[in-house]
This record gives sequence, C-alpha cells and structure tokens, in this order.
Amino acid sequence: AGQAVRQLLLPGQGLRRHSGNPYPEGKPVKDSVVHECGKWYATVCYKVELPPRAEPERVAAMDRNCGQVAVVYSDGTSEIHRQPETKLLTTKLKRGQCKLVRQQKGSNRRHRTRLRLQKLHRRIRNMANTWRHRLTRHVADKARLLVLEKLNTQAMTRSAQGTVASPGRNVQQKAGLNRSILATGWGEIEQMLGYKTRVVYVNGAYTSRRCSGCGQVDKASRRSQSTFHCTSCGYRANADLNAAQNILASGVGAAARGEAFSPLDLCDP
Repeated sequence: AGQAVRQLLLPGQGLRRHSGNPYPEGKPVKDSVVHECGKWYATVCYKVELPPRAEPERVAAMDRNCGQVAVVYSDGTSEIHRQPETKLLTTKLKRGQCKLVRQQKGSNRRHRTRLRLQKLHRRIRNMANTWRHRLTRHVADKARLLVLEKLNTQAMTRSAQGTVASPGRNVQQKAGLNRSILATGWGEIEQMLGYKTRVVYVNGAYTSRRCSGCGQVDKASRRSQSTFHCTSCGYRANADLNAAQNILASGVGAAARGEAFSPLDLCDP
C-alpha cells in the first residue's frame, strides 16, 4: 500500500478502488481483506491529521436508548438521533430464513436463498454502522469533550432464560430488549467515540428519574419511554434529553472535582 493506493495485489486476486484515494496526505497503517457474499472486499486504514475544531470549549453529553440517542451541549442546544428504520429488511430476512429451512440441503435453490440472506444481513449491518459513524463524527466535530454513562453493556444484554431448576422471568421481553440494545450498538458507539474525541465517564444512576430542573428523583416523573414530567416542579421534557442533561451536569461537576474518569481508567490493571 502507498499514499495513493489504486490497486492491491494479492495472490490470484486484484482489488481496485471505485474512486480515488480519499486520504492522499494520509499514511496507510493497516489493511484487511475479507470474502463476503461471493465478493472480495479490502479495507485500508489511514493515519490522518484532523483539522482543528472551530469550537474547542463546547462539552456534550449523550444518553443512549433503544433505537436512538440524545445529545445535549453545554451551550444549551440539543439533538435526538434516531437509528434508520430496518423493519422492512428484517421482515424479508425472517421470511427468507423460513424459506431456507424448507429447502433441500445441498440444492442450488438453497444456495441462492442463503446468498440473498447474507446480502440482507450485510445491508442491515452496513446501515447501522454508517449511522453510528456519522453520529459519532458529528458529535466529535461539535464538542471537545463528551460525557457518557458508565454502562456494562455485556452484563445488561445477558439472557434471562435461567436454568431448568431456576427459570428466568419475562424471558421474551428481556430478549427483545437485548436485541434492541445490540441493534442500536451502545458498545460500538462508545468505541467509535473513544478514538474520535475525548470521553469521560460518570455514574449513570437515576439519570432517567432525576429532574434536570429541580433535582428531584421520582420514578413517577418518567411517565413513558419518551415523556418526562416532574412531580415536584412540573418540568416537562423529552425523557432522553432530560437524562442527557443530568449526565452533562454530573460530568461537568465530576470533572471539576476530579472524579470523572477516562476509558483508560476502565481497563483492568
């Protein structure tokens, strides 16, 4: 690979770009080649110098939810970014999986159905990854510091099925919640933000129940998944934006007291 990569030469394969080099001034540091859906794909990673940010003093906080994330900035602006709708593609995927089960193993029709399913999986995955990259790039360009909740996504998405001796409760509901969390990609969003901007973490306890106006904590204030109405002061807001405001306030206060921690602090010694 060179600074103007036009072709990657592999044993028996030649992979060409569809367009020119997007980073002519960058240095290629890593490449990978995968075979997917009957085609070869190459990914080249470049080390590039990012331009200086126009507003280096802005701080942001993000609240992650199922299917969307809410972002608030220290200048008072706020945003809600919703994940692209994939219900139609998911329906096609389920129908194709049912069709695949009925087809004879080793047949050409089964092979074509399996290839179509692979393409559907790839399309859904690419849509989600594109949304996450655009979201994290947008936030990183607007804020020099991002505050996130400290969430153990792996533990939160564990199965509730239990064992034969001790079966779990609300297994189907928990499975649906797990799918929504994984489809939104809480961990992937956190990972992408980690190398695009500076991230600090705070304890996210009661951020969805606390009023960002008066500080009152009440479970009844969270009227629905999207509505927050404080039972004490009457403050109304989008529930996710209210939670993001609490995360921002916790992050600014913790950073001032030296209690906020970076991703390096989360690593085991």
